[in-house]
Amino acid sequence: MPNVIMLMGLPASGKSTEAAKWVVKGYTHLNRDKLGGNYANMLEVFKKTLADGEHIVLDNIMATPEDRAPFIKAAKDACASIEAHWVSTPADQCSINALHRMYDRYDKVFLTPEDIKAAKIKSPNIFPIVIIFKYKKSFKNPTKKEGFDRVVKLPPSMRSFKGKRKLLSSISTTRSGVLKVVNSNSPSRRAKWKSFLGERNYSNLMRRRAIFS
Repeated sequence: MPNVIMLMGLPASGKSTEAAKWVVKGYTHLNRDKLGGNYANMLEVFKKTLADGEHIVLDNIMATPEDRAPFIKAAKDACASIEAHWVSTPADQCSINALHRMYDRYDKVFLTPEDIKAAKIKSPNIFPIVIIFKYKKSFKNPTKKEGFDRVVKLPPSMRSFKGKRKLLSSISTTRSGVLKVVNSNSPSRRAKWKSFLGERNYSNLMRRRAIFS
Protein backbone atom coordinates (compact mmCIF):
# COMPACT_ATOMS: atom_id res chain seq x y z
CA MET A 1 0.00 0.00 0.00
CA PRO A 2 1.46 3.38 -0.95
CA ASN A 3 2.28 5.84 1.79
CA VAL A 4 2.15 9.63 1.40
CA ILE A 5 4.06 12.14 3.48
CA MET A 6 2.56 15.60 3.06
CA LEU A 7 5.16 18.13 4.17
CA MET A 8 3.82 21.58 4.98
CA GLY A 9 5.03 24.79 6.55
CA LEU A 10 5.86 28.40 5.80
CA PRO A 11 8.27 29.35 2.99
CA ALA A 12 11.91 28.73 4.00
CA SER A 13 10.81 26.59 6.95
CA GLY A 14 13.00 23.64 5.95
CA LYS A 15 10.54 21.48 3.99
CA SER A 16 13.01 20.58 1.23
CA THR A 17 15.54 19.41 3.80
CA GLU A 18 12.91 17.13 5.33
CA ALA A 19 11.81 15.91 1.88
CA ALA A 20 15.36 14.82 1.09
CA LYS A 21 15.25 12.42 4.05
CA TRP A 22 12.31 10.61 2.46
CA VAL A 23 13.76 10.60 -1.05
CA VAL A 24 16.73 8.54 0.16
CA LYS A 25 14.19 6.04 1.51
CA GLY A 26 12.78 5.58 -1.98
CA TYR A 27 9.91 8.07 -1.93
CA THR A 28 9.01 10.01 -5.07
CA HIS A 29 9.37 13.75 -4.46
CA LEU A 30 6.56 15.95 -5.79
CA ASN A 31 6.99 19.70 -5.54
CA ARG A 32 4.90 22.32 -7.35
CA ASP A 33 7.91 24.57 -7.92
CA LYS A 34 9.70 21.78 -9.78
CA LEU A 35 6.64 20.51 -11.65
CA GLY A 36 5.38 23.96 -12.61
CA GLY A 37 1.76 25.00 -12.83
CA ASN A 38 -0.65 25.06 -9.89
CA TYR A 39 -2.00 22.62 -7.31
CA ALA A 40 -4.42 21.20 -9.88
CA ASN A 41 -1.52 20.21 -12.15
CA MET A 42 0.34 18.67 -9.23
CA LEU A 43 -2.78 16.78 -8.17
CA GLU A 44 -2.92 15.01 -11.55
CA VAL A 45 0.72 13.96 -11.26
CA PHE A 46 0.03 12.87 -7.67
CA LYS A 47 -2.85 10.62 -8.79
CA LYS A 48 -0.78 9.02 -11.55
CA THR A 49 2.11 8.39 -9.16
CA LEU A 50 -0.27 6.78 -6.66
CA ALA A 51 -1.69 4.59 -9.43
CA ASP A 52 1.85 3.33 -10.08
CA GLY A 53 1.99 2.22 -6.44
CA GLU A 54 4.82 4.57 -5.44
CA HIS A 55 5.40 6.10 -2.03
CA ILE A 56 5.25 9.91 -2.25
CA VAL A 57 6.59 12.87 -0.33
CA LEU A 58 4.65 16.06 -1.15
CA ASP A 59 6.71 19.17 -0.47
CA ASN A 60 4.67 22.37 -0.57
CA ILE A 61 3.29 25.09 1.70
CA MET A 62 -0.18 23.47 1.87
CA ALA A 63 -1.35 26.35 4.04
CA THR A 64 -5.04 25.54 4.47
CA PRO A 65 -7.34 22.53 4.82
CA GLU A 66 -8.80 23.53 1.44
CA ASP A 67 -5.35 23.20 -0.17
CA ARG A 68 -4.81 19.81 1.42
CA ALA A 69 -8.27 18.24 0.95
CA PRO A 70 -7.96 17.14 -2.73
CA PHE A 71 -4.70 15.32 -2.01
CA ILE A 72 -6.11 13.61 1.07
CA LYS A 73 -9.14 12.44 -0.94
CA ALA A 74 -6.94 11.20 -3.79
CA ALA A 75 -4.80 9.23 -1.33
CA LYS A 76 -7.87 7.67 0.30
CA ASP A 77 -9.37 6.82 -3.11
CA ALA A 78 -6.12 5.02 -3.95
CA CYS A 79 -6.18 3.15 -0.60
CA ALA A 80 -2.97 4.88 0.41
CA SER A 81 -2.09 6.04 3.90
CA ILE A 82 -1.32 9.75 4.29
CA GLU A 83 0.56 11.57 7.03
CA ALA A 84 0.86 15.30 7.70
CA HIS A 85 4.38 16.36 8.63
CA TRP A 86 4.27 20.01 9.67
CA VAL A 87 7.62 21.84 9.80
CA SER A 88 6.87 24.25 12.66
CA THR A 89 9.58 26.85 11.99
CA PRO A 90 8.13 30.25 13.06
CA ALA A 91 7.95 33.17 10.62
CA ASP A 92 10.83 35.09 12.20
CA GLN A 93 13.17 32.13 11.82
CA CYS A 94 11.91 31.45 8.28
CA SER A 95 12.87 35.03 7.39
CA ILE A 96 16.39 34.40 8.73
CA ASN A 97 16.61 31.20 6.69
CA ALA A 98 15.47 33.06 3.57
CA LEU A 99 17.97 35.89 4.08
CA HIS A 100 20.73 33.34 4.63
CA ARG A 101 19.74 31.67 1.34
CA MET A 102 19.89 35.02 -0.48
CA TYR A 103 23.37 35.68 0.89
CA ASP A 104 24.64 32.20 0.03
CA ARG A 105 23.41 32.36 -3.56
CA TYR A 106 23.70 36.02 -4.51
CA ASP A 107 26.08 37.50 -1.93
CA LYS A 108 23.38 39.94 -0.86
CA VAL A 109 21.73 39.86 2.51
CA PHE A 110 18.40 41.39 1.51
CA LEU A 111 16.68 41.37 -1.89
CA THR A 112 13.61 43.49 -2.45
CA PRO A 113 11.01 42.67 -5.13
CA GLU A 114 12.71 45.29 -7.30
CA ASP A 115 16.12 43.62 -6.82
CA ILE A 116 14.71 40.21 -7.75
CA LYS A 117 13.05 41.60 -10.88
CA ALA A 118 16.12 43.59 -11.95
CA ALA A 119 18.41 40.57 -11.51
CA LYS A 120 15.92 38.38 -13.44
CA ILE A 121 15.97 35.82 -10.63
CA LYS A 122 13.55 33.02 -11.52
CA SER A 123 14.21 30.67 -8.62
CA PRO A 124 11.02 30.03 -6.60
CA ASN A 125 13.23 29.75 -3.52
CA ILE A 126 14.17 33.44 -3.70
CA PHE A 127 11.25 35.69 -2.82
CA PRO A 128 10.42 38.92 -0.98
CA ILE A 129 10.43 38.32 2.78
CA VAL A 130 6.90 39.72 3.06
CA ILE A 131 5.65 36.48 1.40
CA ILE A 132 6.47 34.57 4.58
CA PHE A 133 4.21 36.80 6.65
CA LYS A 134 1.45 36.55 4.06
CA TYR A 135 1.39 32.78 4.50
CA LYS A 136 1.72 33.08 8.26
CA LYS A 137 -1.64 34.86 8.28
CA SER A 138 -3.38 32.15 6.24
CA PHE A 139 -1.64 29.02 7.54
CA LYS A 140 -3.79 26.56 9.48
CA ASN A 141 -2.17 23.79 11.50
CA PRO A 142 -3.06 20.30 10.20
CA THR A 143 -5.36 18.02 12.22
CA LYS A 144 -6.45 14.39 11.97
CA LYS A 145 -10.01 15.63 11.44
CA GLU A 146 -8.95 16.52 7.90
CA GLY A 147 -8.47 12.81 7.18
CA PHE A 148 -4.79 12.30 7.92
CA ASP A 149 -3.80 8.94 9.36
CA ARG A 150 -1.13 10.67 11.41
CA VAL A 151 -0.05 14.24 12.17
CA VAL A 152 3.57 14.91 13.09
CA LYS A 153 4.82 18.30 14.29
CA LEU A 154 8.47 18.63 13.30
CA PRO A 155 10.84 20.96 15.18
CA PRO A 156 11.89 24.31 13.74
CA SER A 157 14.66 24.30 11.15
CA MET A 158 17.46 26.75 11.92
CA ARG A 159 20.47 27.50 9.74
CA SER A 160 23.84 27.72 11.43
CA PHE A 161 25.91 30.89 11.26
CA LYS A 162 29.69 30.96 10.82
CA GLY A 163 32.20 33.72 10.25
CA LYS A 164 30.60 36.79 8.71
CA ARG A 165 27.27 35.00 8.66
CA LYS A 166 27.08 35.39 12.44
CA LEU A 167 25.83 38.90 11.73
CA LEU A 168 22.78 37.38 10.06
CA SER A 169 21.71 35.96 13.41
CA SER A 170 20.87 39.50 14.54
CA ILE A 171 18.45 40.11 11.67
CA SER A 172 14.71 39.99 12.00
CA THR A 173 11.90 41.37 9.85
CA THR A 174 8.75 43.33 10.51
CA ARG A 175 5.35 41.97 9.51
CA SER A 176 5.54 44.07 6.36
CA GLY A 177 8.85 42.45 5.41
CA VAL A 178 11.02 45.48 6.21
CA LEU A 179 14.49 44.51 7.34
CA LYS A 180 15.17 44.98 11.03
CA VAL A 181 18.60 44.69 12.57
CA VAL A 182 18.40 44.03 16.27
CA ASN A 183 20.76 45.50 18.88
CA SER A 184 22.65 47.54 16.29
CA ASN A 185 22.36 51.02 17.71
CA SER A 186 26.02 51.43 18.63
CA PRO A 187 28.45 53.03 16.14
CA SER A 188 30.71 49.98 16.28
CA ARG A 189 27.83 47.66 15.42
CA ARG A 190 26.75 49.86 12.54
CA ALA A 191 30.35 49.92 11.29
CA LYS A 192 30.39 46.11 11.23
CA TRP A 193 27.21 46.08 9.18
CA LYS A 194 28.58 48.65 6.75
CA SER A 195 31.72 46.55 6.31
CA PHE A 196 29.69 43.36 5.88
CA LEU A 197 27.19 44.78 3.38
CA GLY A 198 29.41 47.24 1.58
CA GLU A 199 28.81 50.96 1.36
CA ARG A 200 26.31 50.74 -1.50
CA ASN A 201 24.15 47.97 -0.02
CA TYR A 202 24.26 49.59 3.41
CA SER A 203 23.06 52.90 1.97
CA ASN A 204 20.33 51.14 -0.03
CA LEU A 205 19.06 49.43 3.10
CA MET A 206 18.90 52.72 4.94
CA ARG A 207 16.91 54.24 2.08
CA ARG A 208 14.53 51.28 2.14
CA ARG A 209 13.58 52.10 5.71
CA ALA A 210 15.81 49.48 7.30
CA ILE A 211 15.13 49.73 11.01
CA PHE A 212 17.96 49.80 13.52
CA SER A 213 16.59 49.47 17.05
